[in-house]
Formats: sequence, C-alpha cells, structure tokens
Amino acid sequence: MRKIKLFMQISTIAFFWLVVYIGTKEFKAIESNSHKKSITKILLPAGTTDLIQIKPIALTKEILFDLWFRNKDVAILNDLHDVINLDKYDTRGKLISAFDLREDIYLLQITRKNENLWFIRGKSNLRETNNRVLVFENKRHDKYAYIGNSSKVKLSKAEIKSLLFDSNFLMEIKENTTLNHFKIEKNKVRYSYQVELEHEQVTIRSKGNPYKRKTLKSSERCFHFSSKVNQHFIGYKDFKKIAALISDMDDISLNYYGANFFESEIKSGIAPSFELLLNFKHPTKKEEVMQILQDEIGISCQRVGKNIIYNGTTYYFKQIAKNSIYIGIKKYQNNFMTSTNQPFVISGQPKYITEIRNLGWKGAFLEFIPAYSVSKEFSETITEINTIEKPNRNLFEVKFKKDKIPSIEILRLALNLNKEY
Repeated sequence: MRKIKLFMQISTIAFFWLVVYIGTKEFKAIESNSHKKSITKILLPAGTTDLIQIKPIALTKEILFDLWFRNKDVAILNDLHDVINLDKYDTRGKLISAFDLREDIYLLQITRKNENLWFIRGKSNLRETNNRVLVFENKRHDKYAYIGNSSKVKLSKAEIKSLLFDSNFLMEIKENTTLNHFKIEKNKVRYSYQVELEHEQVTIRSKGNPYKRKTLKSSERCFHFSSKVNQHFIGYKDFKKIAALISDMDDISLNYYGANFFESEIKSGIAPSFELLLNFKHPTKKEEVMQILQDEIGISCQRVGKNIIYNGTTYYFKQIAKNSIYIGIKKYQNNFMTSTNQPFVISGQPKYITEIRNLGWKGAFLEFIPAYSVSKEFSETITEINTIEKPNRNLFEVKFKKDKIPSIEILRLALNLNKEY
C-alpha cells in the first residue's frame, strides 16, 4: 500500500509543480520544444517487460485548461496543496522534487525469475538518502529510483545494480503522445498503447503483433475484460495453490455483472456474478481447479456434483478444451465464445465492478469505507468503454458522463486514493 501511495504522490505533485512552472516566463520556450517530433532512443535493462513513458510538460498542458477554467471543484486544489506540503525531511518529498520534470519520466517493470521489480527513471540530482531509497545512475546520467518488488524478498543493492546494468538493449520510441505504455517480450516491443485525453472521453490506441486467441463475447450490462495474465500477481502470494494455478495461466476472459449480498441464519457474504474463461499453458482439468478453490476458500465453497456453490450462488464448470476451462453463473453454451487478435480487450460499464446488490441498509455502512466509495464514485462517472478492433491495432474509447471532465475525474481519483494508501 505504501508503494501505491508513493506513486500517487509522485503523479499528483509532479502535476502541480508543472502547472506552476508552465505559468512562468519560460512557458513559450518549453511549448516550442514540446512540438518537436523525434525518435527517442533509450537504453533499457534486459528483462524489462513494461515501460511507461510520461511527457510531463505535454501532460500538464493538456490538463491545465480543464483545471483552471472548466473545473468547479475547489476541493481538488486543496487536496493538491495537502499532497505537495510534505514534511521537508520526508524521503518521498525529496524523491519527487529531485526529478527534472522538463524531461521525460519513465516507469519500468523488470521481471526477474518469479518476481517483478519497479523503478522510476529520469534526469535527476537524486542521491541515496538514509538507505531508504536506492538510487542508481547509468553512463548517460539517467537516475533509477527503486520503488520495490512483488515479493517479500529483500534484494541487495549489488543485486539490483547487476540487474540494471549487466545486460542492456536499445529501444526506439517513435510515438509522440503524452503517455505511452509498451509491453516488451525478449527485449522487443510486442504491443504499445498511446493515451490521449479528450473533451468527454479518454482514447487509448494500441498497436503491435497479433495475438490470436479465444475469448468470451461481451454481454449486455456487464464489464468485460480479456487479457494476458500477469503471472507474478501480488494479491495471491499467501494462497500458494492459487498462485501456482495463476503461474500456469496464459490469458483470461471475464464478463462481470457485479455481486450479490447473501445472508442466511448461519452465515453471510458476497457472491460475485460472472462468466470466466481460463486458458492455461498446459493441460488442466476442471476437477483440479475446483479442488484448489475448495482448499483455499474453505467451508463456504461447497462442491455439489459438477458445480460449486459459494454464498448461495451456483457456479457452473465446463471443460472447453484440454487447456481451457469455463466458470460462470450460467451454463456454458457454444455461442458464448468469439475470437480476437489483441492481447487486451476491455468494454462495457465499469460501474458493475463496485456494484453489490441486496445490501439493504447495510449499503450505507459500505459507503463509509473510503477505498470503496472512491472507486464507486469514479466508476460511475464513466458511461461505457468501447473497443474497436482492427488488424494489428485497437481503439479503446472511455466515455464519461456529459457533465464530467475526464482529466479532473482521473486527478480526483488519484488524490482520493493517495489519502487512503
């Protein structure tokens, strides 16, 4: 959670100081340079699997008008001030202020064996402080600030330095948008995503090598998500059998309809409503998956014949192929399936992610949980997400309600999450 808070603080404080900076006499010179199109060459550590490139000046210019002239919520400015007003001895404050926000900033994920490591990279006068922040510098004087890793194993400075500098590859970035995300496999870009903030929507353009696979058809009134699986998923480290199952997953496809609150004389709980397709790298039997769920979830997960009942809801299992298993609240039918050549597809209405039905008066108490209420508030500002598929590329349109400003709502989410974590 501290890592999430650190990331939120970096993002929000960087944004604010750029607003101040662009308001100075140097704005015109910076604006002129920001329009220059060029190919960026960057030397990256071998093993880099994700790279996010942020152009702070361009990002601030896009949001500046909305913040000053369209925004009617003074509370956002007050929250920005609170985040910026860090204790001067706080290592996080020193980390944020040390990066040169006139230059591109990069967030890196490096995969090493069975874990992910995260870094912030950019031009900086940053130095290691009290051993709380590990800082490394390459031959081009770029600084790496080590955020942390996905496991509980603490790595030495020598191990991290070796990972960063022993083996590298040169990557060319031709995209000139404000925010770019690159998925990298074997030191080559497999897919890239370019994010653009527009008047009433956020547009994400993707391109790359085809990745043909089977997925579920998106249903009405649901949130649909299909993606390659991050095998080093943090949340299941304490569930060894589920972690082992995830490590063998190739991709998933999900239709999510929200959740139902279940209550009986004996127990109460939440039962999610979904249809899920799991594609594995190796042959996997549905009986194996059912047994793992029973072992990890416990007594509330009951196996009845070929199905599982959890908190009053029946989940049907179907072996689609030797490597594919269907799990859902509906019995499987052949017309549930479709195909895509994209590694990532998202569509539908995000509001279902936080929807819990049948709560009654208990729903009022749930609203008092800040993390839930913040997520619910943001998801309800989005009317729908559309995916337009084309050969070797995708177009994602995240549409907001007419009275909502995408840049302001995203900023509000970042600030509210910063308060919680």
